[in-house]
This record gives sequence, structure tokens and C-alpha cells, in this order.
Amino acid sequence: MTLRIRNWRQFQQYNDRCPPWIKLHREILQSEDWVMWDDASRVLAVACMLLASRTEDGTLPANPAYIKRAAYLNTDPNLQPLIDCGFLELEGDAIEVYETLASCTTETETETETETEGEKRKRPQQRFTPPTVDQVRTHCTAKGYTFDPESFVAYYTANGWKVGRSSMKSWEAACVTWQKREPPRKGATTDDGWVYDTYRLEDSETHKGDLRWTEYIQDAAKYPLRTAPTFETWMEEHHGQS
Repeated sequence: MTLRIRNWRQFQQYNDRCPPWIKLHREILQSEDWVMWDDASRVLAVACMLLASRTEDGTLPANPAYIKRAAYLNTDPNLQPLIDCGFLELEGDAIEVYETLASCTTETETETETETEGEKRKRPQQRFTPPTVDQVRTHCTAKGYTFDPESFVAYYTANGWKVGRSSMKSWEAACVTWQKREPPRKGATTDDGWVYDTYRLEDSETHKGDLRWTEYIQDAAKYPLRTAPTFETWMEEHHGQS
């Protein structure tokens, strides 16, 4: 039974070598998975990458006991959060084993503490309902968030309201991640059309509904003030589109 690190060959390119180190890209700090994980899952993710670097295809044994010992962890590793979001991909017999474990865990968690002899009462599971743009806008106003609610709703509507490979459970929690990606305010809109001295107001009004807009403003914030390319130029350079 094995686990595979998602997109291993894309981010860990060593040709025919297996070096004693891994590439840890700083973009991981902006990923929704990293933001939503607890500290234990973050440490475990890095440990899994180190163990996977021993193989050419980025795989490691789906054995928590082995991972605990090989990575010198103090507690038993909980791989389920990494599997649920798609960071770890199951292969072979591991798929059936972990699906069974997940089913058993779900049944155990739904049992209430008030069950009596022979009785098992299960908590009703809330069904996720996608928010409207107005609901997101109201939430942003209450929390002081500055990202565009329309872009938020458009993005998740397009991907089926999923976080990684899992269905979204809380859009309010997803808002936290989007706000962390929002570039810091560096100033007001100026007469020459710059917003926060980072990107152009004209681009914002024209392209803010584009699914690549959030990625663009994150990248634009890395440029010196008022030097970021236009959205069209950026699309052509990064995605081959004009």
C-alpha cells in the first residue's frame, strides 16, 4: 500500500538524482490547504515530502507506524486531513483500507454521548448551501475583509464548491483564506488609475470576474509600486493568452 504526493514531479524535479533535500516552495504558505491545516498536519506534510524524496516517483508507504518512526514523530500521524484535501493520493490497496477507516470514523463520531444501552443516536449532518454574492458581501463587511465577493463566488461556483478534492464544508472558513491572499492596501485609488499602488482600476473593473484575477493581484503585489504589468500582459506572459 502506498501514498503519492500530489504534483510531485511538477515541484520536485531532480532528473535522475535523489538528493538528501527537497524543494519547499514559499507559495505553499498561500495555499488553501496549508492555511486550513492545523500545525500537526503541516509538520506531517513536510515529513511526508521528505520521506517521499527517497523515491523517484514521490511515493511513500501508507503505514502510519512507519511514518511515525521514520520521521521521528512523537505522536501517531493522522493522515486523513492530507488525504481528504488531495495532498496525499492513495494507490492500490490503500484506497480500500482508508475508505473503510474513514467510514468507521464517521460512524463513531456521529454517535452522541447520551446513547443508552442498545441505542445509537446520530447527529444530523448539515448540508452545505452555497452562499449568494450578497451573503458573502455582508460577511466581508462584518469581518472587514477587502477581497471581491463576486470573484469569490464565481471561482467556487466554477469548481463545484470544492476545497482541493473535497467538498466545501464552510464558506466562511474559505473567506479567511481569500483574505490572506488579498494584497495589503498601500494607498487609495489615485488620479492615474492605480489601486493600492499595485494594480490598475481599469483592469479591476474589466477583469475582476475572471478566475485568474485573484492570482494576478497576488503576483502584482510582488512588483515595485506602480510597475506591475496590465492584466492582459500578465495573462500572455503566464498563461499564453491575450
